[in-house]
Amino acid sequence: MAAVARTLFSTVSRSLRGLRSSPGVIRLIEPVDPQMFGSGLKMRRAPQASLLMPFLPKSLQESPEVQQLLKEAMREAEGGLEGLDEGKVRRIIKLAFQENGNLEDGFTLSKFIAAQTALKKCTSVTVTNGVRVEGTSIPLSPPPNNNSGWGDKKSAFCYRISVENVGDHMVVLIGRHWRIHDNGSNLLHMEIPKGSPGVVGHRPSIEPGERFVYASGCDLPSRSGWIGGSFQMIASVPPSQRGEMEESFDAIVEPIPLIRDASP
Repeated sequence: MAAVARTLFSTVSRSLRGLRSSPGVIRLIEPVDPQMFGSGLKMRRAPQASLLMPFLPKSLQESPEVQQLLKEAMREAEGGLEGLDEGKVRRIIKLAFQENGNLEDGFTLSKFIAAQTALKKCTSVTVTNGVRVEGTSIPLSPPPNNNSGWGDKKSAFCYRISVENVGDHMVVLIGRHWRIHDNGSNLLHMEIPKGSPGVVGHRPSIEPGERFVYASGCDLPSRSGWIGGSFQMIASVPPSQRGEMEESFDAIVEPIPLIRDASP
């Protein structure tokens, strides 16, 4: 491995630490698609290996050794989510650098890890009564040659919310409560009252093992802040178990950081 490649590999390898979900386990985050803004649907969670694979050299994507390493790398991350063994991912990255000495492949991996680090900084995960809520935000750029429609908003964000039923009973999301905090003024920027109907026009019923995902957005007068709150849920609980679990409850959404530039 040439000197430049070794240096780049060391940098990428160290950057993996920023993706740790628990000791020795990293978790990759699905990219946020702004084109999903204002819509929602039920969708499966992308396997961790599928998030890494497109950024490997094509020869390694087809390598039985790499495919076996990815299979062996599956681990449980914090919050019961799927993760990857950090050591095995580091080994795969080393293979990518050794494959043909192509620095372009190394820079591609470096950009991928940097993008994942930024997503992790802007993600929160919370589990309440068998409902796992994961939120991730990304900054939006003002439109080119923008007119006064952008106004005096200094920052705009798209946030993706995943509401996943990891419990034993069907749940229905009937309302939401949001608090949007501006770090610049250290004040509450906006509040959407508790019980505001549904999300993006939906009141989804979510069976055990299902996940409802939607995207929306907000703006801030400064470069950073957070959005957090709760979803009002109803659980379909058999009469015999109603003493063990409330039929209605709030699924907490821990503050999701809103950062204009979350690059490492």
